Parts: sequence; C-alpha cells; structure tokens
Amino acid sequence: MAARFVFAEHRRRFIQRHTALRELLGRYCGMAPSEIQLAHGSHGRPWVSNACGAVDFSLSHSGDWAALALSTDSWVGIDLERFDGTGWQALVPTTMTAAEQRQLAATPPALRAGRFFAHWTAKEAFMKLNGLGMSLAPDSIEVVPGAEADRGCDIAVALNHPAGLAIARASLTRIEAPAELSCTLATALPPGVLTVTRWPPQPSLRVSPYLA
Repeated sequence: MAARFVFAEHRRRFIQRHTALRELLGRYCGMAPSEIQLAHGSHGRPWVSNACGAVDFSLSHSGDWAALALSTDSWVGIDLERFDGTGWQALVPTTMTAAEQRQLAATPPALRAGRFFAHWTAKEAFMKLNGLGMSLAPDSIEVVPGAEADRGCDIAVALNHPAGLAIARASLTRIEAPAELSCTLATALPPGVLTVTRWPPQPSLRVSPYLA
C-alpha cells in the first residue's frame, strides 16, 4: 500500500506507522509482525483477520505524529488532528450541535480553536469506535461534559441510530499532546487506567479527563 503515495515523505510516514502497528499487534497476539493479517470493514475500519483473540485497535496520524490505541477489553477509537487558529469557524454550524455551540460561545476567544478541535477529535474517535467513519454526521454526535454525563465522566452520545451503529454512548479521554495537536480516545467502557506511550519509545504522554 505504501507504493500508492507520490511523495517519499508520505511513504516513509506510512511505513513507520504500520511497522509500529504490526510490531505492537504482534506482541498482543503472540505472532511475528509479518504474520499479522489486516482486513477492513465496509467503511474502512481495520481489524486483525487471523487468530488473535479479542484485540481491537485504532490508528490516527497527523504529519510526523501518530496515535495508536489497543485494547483487549473494549472497542476503541482514537483521533489525532493538527490545528491552528484559522478556518475552523466555518465548520462550526455543520459539525457542532446547538448545545456544543453554546459551550463554544461561552469559551474565552483565545481557547475556542482548541475547544473546537477537542470536540472534533472526540467525534472522529466516536466514528472510528463504531466503524462508520464520516457516514455518521458530526452534528449527530453530541459531546456531553462530565458534570452532566453518566457517572461524572465525559461521553459522546449519538443523537440518532443509523444502520450499523453498535455503540450509542462512549467514554472519552483526552490525550495530552504537543500544543498544535488535539487527540481524543473513545472507548465502550468507563475511563480507567491507561498507558499511553510515544513511538519510538520516549517518555509517556499524559492522560487527562476530556476537556479538563
């Protein structure tokens, strides 16, 4: 698949990401990385198609950065996005619910871009968790702050139930990343103790409650 990229830099990133993915899946599955066989669902969600027990994974990338989530306890979805302070405002009406837009308007102006992309990565992670991709409209998902959500944790809620929707409510965990990046993990379970490391191995990234 790497051969489809026109630019060498894009091929290099693709190879690095998927080498890391296969190495980590191999550890979970007790296989050599070359033995891992991947398949894709109708909306592109990848999964391990040969004998590997109950391991689920999600991969996202932006530039030189990548985020990978693996779990044997829950389906997972992760999204990583690079953001800046321009252009996002035009997306607000079609990607955020009325309640989210009110929250955004109440956010100090200097923090609004970060808040928007935190919501965006939460929704993308929810889409990946369900394996529906952009066939699930962003404004059909609502991010509910912890004080208003079940058990006090932040959740994403599907406002309708399109065909193929398996998980209508997901727990959200915000992964702290460099200042120009936003990263959110969605799981089918309440937030627990997570271990998040960079690849190649470097000091661990921190995990915090979503939008804290």
